[in-house]
Amino acid sequence: MHSQARTELPAASPGRALVERILATHHVEARRLLDQIAGTAAELSSALPPNDPANAIIHDCELLREEMLAHMAREEQVLFPLIIDLEHNGADEGDIGMLFSPIVCMKREHGFIDELLARLCAGANAAAVPGDAGDCVRRLVESLASFAAQTAEHVRIENDELFPLATALVPVAR
Repeated sequence: MHSQARTELPAASPGRALVERILATHHVEARRLLDQIAGTAAELSSALPPNDPANAIIHDCELLREEMLAHMAREEQVLFPLIIDLEHNGADEGDIGMLFSPIVCMKREHGFIDELLARLCAGANAAAVPGDAGDCVRRLVESLASFAAQTAEHVRIENDELFPLATALVPVAR
């Protein structure tokens, strides 16, 4: 029954509009940048000897990709449909745990991804590698900076706009 309700949602609902904006801009761009980062990290990996300290950067790029893709999948499959459903069908006090649990999880993940990005950016900026590997590091630093800026805006919209809107849907939270 809920899947039918989702197909009939009014296009003008604020939660749906925010979710669609996040999906169409931030999730699409995050995936593009993660692919770019992964490609550059793979290129760097092939240019480095196995024991080079810069290999830690490659590991962290892989971790960032895994964490961010899993995070976005949880948003897309659990939290965003829930917010749209509650906005359309209404919420009652019983929905508080069902909504707040994923929001708390997403906020924790936002913090972890921010910390990982900061470590990655610092490591990539500090890496001193010769030749082609140096060019890879430069391109990786640029991609990471773009990803960090895009992710900061993505997180701001969710934390400052979407989550408060969703929280206000539950009567107990008002």
